[in-house]
Amino acid sequence: MDKNTFSYIITKLRGLQAENNFYNQKYKDIIWDGIKTIDDFKRLIPLTSKKEIYSKSNINRILDHGNGTIFPSAGTSGSNFSFRYSLNNADDSFNRQLIGLLDMWFGISKHKTLIINAYPLGVYFPEGPYTVVNTNIRSDIILYLLNLISNNFKSIIIVGQPHFIKYLIDIPAFAKIPNSEKEKLKFIIGGNWFPWTFENYILRKVFGKGFREHSNSIKSTYGTAETGLGVLIGLPENVRKYFAGNGLNEIIPL
Repeated sequence: MDKNTFSYIITKLRGLQAENNFYNQKYKDIIWDGIKTIDDFKRLIPLTSKKEIYSKSNINRILDHGNGTIFPSAGTSGSNFSFRYSLNNADDSFNRQLIGLLDMWFGISKHKTLIINAYPLGVYFPEGPYTVVNTNIRSDIILYLLNLISNNFKSIIIVGQPHFIKYLIDIPAFAKIPNSEKEKLKFIIGGNWFPWTFENYILRKVFGKGFREHSNSIKSTYGTAETGLGVLIGLPENVRKYFAGNGLNEIIPL
């Protein structure tokens, strides 16, 4: 890791401590000016576990400062694969297009919005006027979040591949979510399978008799690659293995 990257990470963590109740407490004993090397970083900065992030006593404190993103690990693959957004102007343009499209679809600039990103590991949203939780294909975490923190948001967008979205809404526990919370739900389906019958199935399953009032609550990234949204379509496992196997540890969308 070069000096600029290391300095950037330390600056971001210091900012996180300053603006967030949870991290202010977690990092209260850290003397930031004493962290000069990677070894200092490993020794002095405590790790945060998934269990800690999603505990009832912490999740609201972690999200209390508004817009942000939670990136939970999906496990240990043993490879040095990562997916990131570079900080160049090309990516800024992509981010503006994506945020503009989300605003046109769901009015994210007008409503406090939670995005539940249920794509497989490796597909992330850029920073924007929303809070993102990257759950991967963990239906248990999604249901937990919907029951625990949904009342903190006016709009909740669930993003995922078609087959997973169907699996999620068919779980008996999903049906037990109060209708008042289901009213907030929006869906973005990514992939090359989005028949009208599937859209109609989701609407009826989620919203019941009033499903026609929610016809604008489902969008698909299929057919929108010209806007740059192809990056939102989940990366197949073999693509991940290809990049890892060839020593390519970064994908930068253009």
